[in-house]
Amino acid sequence: ACPEETTGEAVTQGIFFWNVTEGDNVVFRNCPYGYSNGENLDDSQSLLTGTASRSCRCNDNNCQRPYWGEPDISRCKYRVYNNSEITDALSILYQDIKKDGTSLINASIQLVSLTNDSQIFEKEDVALTALILENIVEGTNTLNETGTNIIKAVDNFINVDPVILFQSQETINSSTRVLSVVEDYLENVAINPEANVQQNERNIVVYSRDVNQSTFQGAGAESLIDTKRNEENDFTVYNNDFSVQPTVSQISLTMPKSLFENLSIDSEAQNQRIAFVIYQKSSLFQSQVNETTDGETVNKLNSLMKEYMRKLVACVFWDFSLKNGVGDWSQTGCTYKGMKDGIVTCHCSHLTNFAILMDVYIKDRIDDDHEKALSIISYIGCAISLGGLVLTIITILLFKELRTKAPTQILLNFCIALSLTLIVFIVAAERSKTSSTTWCRAAAIALHYFVLVVFMWMAIEAYNMYLCFVKILPTHHSHFMIKCLIVGWGLPAIIVIVTAVLEIKEYGGETYCRLQGLPFQAAFLGPVLLVLLINFIAFVLILRSLLTSGTKVTADRKTSGITQARRGIAILVVLGLTWLFGVLAIRDAKLVFQYLFCIFNSLQGLLVFIFYCVLSKDTRRKWKSLCSSKGKLDTSSGRYHHAGNSKFHEVTPSYNNTGSSSMTSSSNRAGFAANHAVSMEMQ
Repeated sequence: ACPEETTGEAVTQGIFFWNVTEGDNVVFRNCPYGYSNGENLDDSQSLLTGTASRSCRCNDNNCQRPYWGEPDISRCKYRVYNNSEITDALSILYQDIKKDGTSLINASIQLVSLTNDSQIFEKEDVALTALILENIVEGTNTLNETGTNIIKAVDNFINVDPVILFQSQETINSSTRVLSVVEDYLENVAINPEANVQQNERNIVVYSRDVNQSTFQGAGAESLIDTKRNEENDFTVYNNDFSVQPTVSQISLTMPKSLFENLSIDSEAQNQRIAFVIYQKSSLFQSQVNETTDGETVNKLNSLMKEYMRKLVACVFWDFSLKNGVGDWSQTGCTYKGMKDGIVTCHCSHLTNFAILMDVYIKDRIDDDHEKALSIISYIGCAISLGGLVLTIITILLFKELRTKAPTQILLNFCIALSLTLIVFIVAAERSKTSSTTWCRAAAIALHYFVLVVFMWMAIEAYNMYLCFVKILPTHHSHFMIKCLIVGWGLPAIIVIVTAVLEIKEYGGETYCRLQGLPFQAAFLGPVLLVLLINFIAFVLILRSLLTSGTKVTADRKTSGITQARRGIAILVVLGLTWLFGVLAIRDAKLVFQYLFCIFNSLQGLLVFIFYCVLSKDTRRKWKSLCSSKGKLDTSSGRYHHAGNSKFHEVTPSYNNTGSSSMTSSSNRAGFAANHAVSMEMQ
């Protein structure tokens, strides 16, 4: 079925709400502001007079994936404004554009005239102006003729009362739309080779040109301070990255020679467009700078881009993708570097630290030096952790006696999942390492999936220890590992698939390839916290069972059980704390917990290898035997008691009150815990 959807604008023909509709159906809605009288309509149209219509169409014979067509609101009247000549004139101009009653060139001229009095605009005027600008800029074939008037109209638009702008932004995102109009114009206007587009207005200055990336030597722009300005020379553009003189600038920007180093191969032979936009007033947003390149984001710089700004207290940029396309401030990749001679310097670069995976408040950026330190710690830590995990995996796979036991099979799956998580992070977590949105989105999905798999196997490990030391099930679990595999790898897949289907746009980002927004909290953070809670409860129950087993178990067996349980618990505690630190990395505590997260992350794989390989006497014996080529490995030891095969839950020992033991098919005594503790250690 076609989903619920709202279309239209209150300032034009009204807002229309379309309910969930089955495919191959037409829905009708009343016109909010009345309808035409049927004149100039043929017989088929006259039957529908007074309504708006919309079709839920099918794209295949079975109509499995229906979709909405464009609403037909041609029979609906426009809202009438009798209280304001300006509003009425703007409404008529908008109608003429929609009905092709005037050319876009003439419309742009009229719009400049109507916006000259923007200081007295009401929110309806602001909304209509934004809609008219959107329609004019859509005519890409006429941008060379309409472009000058578009920028003049935007220059007038910036003079609107900020309170009125805010009210209109709340209703139809008018300010964001106007910002997008400027972006679209500079991106699509045709520019001759060796030429450029430049326009200086009082509130806005724009510049755009195409450059050959193979010969690009950098670029810069500056707007002079008030005492140096004049009408002809208040904005200067340079064809290199070292001529900007921030000491005489109100604001300046520098694009380094390395700007295009990370472009995809397909675009290397093409000219690339660069654009500068400087807003002299903060009416549309509280930033005075916006910088774009055609099709490629500035986030891809290897070297630093410097922005020199006077009287700026925060280094931010306007991110159009935030708040469902409304736009909001973001400090991603930009840091305050200090002030010298009254000039604030911001550096924008994009180093990645592993803590971004669990960064709940990802917009709360940290100092550039700490960002660099965290990045170094993260990559070194990932390498150390990955090395320990690979050695553990090799050890388990190399010795049959280890890889046939359920506890070590659980450990093997956990190590594989954590290794894949680290590999994806190293290869593709940073946005600049992916050449397209599709690849970034794929990396974000993979990262989401593998991290959930890691936590699922943590939960399975806790459950296995719970069965061993607390529940003490006496019978063999049928297909125990098969069930674990389904849960460990299948359940995260379901969560990721559902999230991707419902919120695919939340995968990826301008700086990091990760899940964003509310889906991050619901489909990532939620499961992580749930597993941590379950593990904590399991640890308490396991220790309580071991410490209160009394005289039902011999002292040696009890000590052995506690020792081996501590090993398993120690690993899970370290893993749990690592990710808990990531969750706690918020607000004022962000920096401390990010350092803890990155440091503990490097310990995960290393501790797994130490506890399960280095500290295991039997594992060391196997390696020693293998390395010395003695032949058949000695797989027996007086320390361990085996009966039947070595798989989990197949044989249950029971103990009488005197401590003697006998083999039975069922028992619920605490002594079972001590014997099964042996299975928790790699042998």
